Amino acid sequence: MITHEQSMIWGNFWQTMDQSRKLVSDYKNISPLKELQQKFPQIETAYIDSIIVHVAKIFTSSKHEPFRLEQFKAICRTEIKKEIEEVEEEYKDVTSKIVTNRNKLVAHLDKNFSDLCFSKNEIERMERDMAKSIGLQDAKGIFASMPITSDKSKERYSPRDFRDDLPQIKKILEKLDDIWGRSIPFA
Repeated sequence: MITHEQSMIWGNFWQTMDQSRKLVSDYKNISPLKELQQKFPQIETAYIDSIIVHVAKIFTSSKHEPFRLEQFKAICRTEIKKEIEEVEEEYKDVTSKIVTNRNKLVAHLDKNFSDLCFSKNEIERMERDMAKSIGLQDAKGIFASMPITSDKSKERYSPRDFRDDLPQIKKILEKLDDIWGRSIPFA
């Protein structure tokens, strides 16, 4: 028999996932529309921040998020728990980066937010962008001392890095949605 609490966890977990999936879909649709981005210059950042906040609700370890993945996993059958753990393991770099960015930059500005590094790829892209104005050697000199980490969870999202991670984020949500659909005991 399903308890009221289990029903609430299933329903609210799905709502968070569904909202996250819809935001990802909307973001993918607005990304190529340059005229929309000209009219609303912060639209990409707004979507990125919203996706980070919603996806982080799923993967956070905070006790203040009662419908997170850990709560959902706790009410699932053993075989479903194993599938969830496989998704967690496979995508831990991306989900950790999302939660860290939510906690340090998006939901509030952590006093240690500057500890987050830009990715190596982003630094190289910034060098190339700046090189158009001052030359590649000078641009490389400016970015040479920027900290780089090999731990993806300590990286700061830039719009370009977010676009790079978007296929994985979409895949995570698709896999969890599939798992959720098979987890409902009364279906």
